[in-house]
Amino acid sequence: MTKWDFYINGQGRCVGTIVSGTLEQRELMRPLAEELEKVTLVKPAILREAECWLASAVDWQSIMWDDMPEIQDLEGDDLGRWYDNRMYEIVDLLFSALDDLAPEGYHFGAHPGDGSDFGWWRAD
Repeated sequence: MTKWDFYINGQGRCVGTIVSGTLEQRELMRPLAEELEKVTLVKPAILREAECWLASAVDWQSIMWDDMPEIQDLEGDDLGRWYDNRMYEIVDLLFSALDDLAPEGYHFGAHPGDGSDFGWWRAD
């Protein structure tokens, strides 16, 4: 049986890595979204958007279109840039949501000794 270091909404978590060896936003989004889904009781809106984004650009655009009127007038390169920029924003929001859930004495983010190792860590 696993000895949990802390609990979030009844979900036991261990200090350690969730994803490592990459700084690529596309590779970070899925494990961050999966971790957030495990520890939240109510599915945050950012999870829905991350899932749509991970499905495909076409799925994301068709699903999010009505929720984001600011993208409806963009075409071609402008829409592509907006889409890529939104990817970075989604990953940042996932990091923030996970860190906000960390109990006192812990945080979610990069390991202090390895900037490409992301997970739950004891706060210094």
